[in-house]
Amino acid sequence: MIRQLMLLFALVSVTFGADLYPVAGTVINTQSGSALEGAQVILYTNDGITRVGALRTDSTGRFRFQVPAGAYHLRAGLRDMMMDYGRRRADNGFGSAVMVGPGKDTGNLVFHYFPAAAISGRVVDENNDPVENALVQLLRESVVNGLRVTKAVGSTLTYDSGYYRFGPIVGDARYFVGVTAEPWLARSPGRTEGEPVPAYLSAYHPNVTEAREAQAIALKPGETRQVDFVLRSAVGATLDVTVRSGAESFSGNLILS
Repeated sequence: MIRQLMLLFALVSVTFGADLYPVAGTVINTQSGSALEGAQVILYTNDGITRVGALRTDSTGRFRFQVPAGAYHLRAGLRDMMMDYGRRRADNGFGSAVMVGPGKDTGNLVFHYFPAAAISGRVVDENNDPVENALVQLLRESVVNGLRVTKAVGSTLTYDSGYYRFGPIVGDARYFVGVTAEPWLARSPGRTEGEPVPAYLSAYHPNVTEAREAQAIALKPGETRQVDFVLRSAVGATLDVTVRSGAESFSGNLILS
C-alpha cells in the first residue's frame, strides 16, 4: 500500500511539473461505422500495466486525456471485450503505441473497435431430445508466420436443455466446432454387464461425423452464429481417445462395432 501511494505521488509530481499533451480521439464501431458511445477507454504507460487514466466516451464517441510526453498504451471497448489501439483486424492481437510529445498529432486518433462475436446452438439426439453434458469444443484458424494454424480456444458442456454458447469471442476469424457425448443409458447403473454399449458418433460442423469433412465458420465482428448438432447413436465397444500436442488436446470417441 505504501509503495502504491509513493508511485501515485511520483506520477502526480511529474504531471504537475511537465508540459501536457492530448491523447484524444473517437472510438468507431467497425461493424456499423458509427461512433461508439459509452465505451470504456483506458490509458496505460507503454508497459501496458500501469494505468494512467480511465474514462468513457461521450455521445459522439469522443475521449480525451492530457499527459506528459512519452509512449503510451491505449485500450478501449465494452464490458464484454477490450481491444488495443492500432489493430487492423479483430483477430490481430498486436496494437501500436501512442507516441506523445511536441509535434505529435495525438489529438485526433481514430480507435477502430471490432465488436465481439458469439457461437451458440443446441445439441439433440435422433429423437430431437436434448443431449446434456455434451462436450463442445471450439478451435480457431489463424495464420502464424505465413502458416495456417488451428488451435483449441475453448470448450464447454451443454445444459440440460442441450444448449451451449461461446462468447464473447473474436470476430473476423474462422472457427471449427466439434461435439462428443455419451448417452445417459451408457452411464446407467442398471445396465446389465455384457449388454451392448450405446454411444454417440462425434460430430463436427456442419453436422458431419468425419473430422476431415468439417467446415470452418467464417465469423464477422459482432455476429452471432447458431450452430446446431443432431448426434447419431451407434452400438458397440467404445474407446475414449485424447490427442495431445503440447498444451493443447482434443478428445473424442472411437466406436468399435
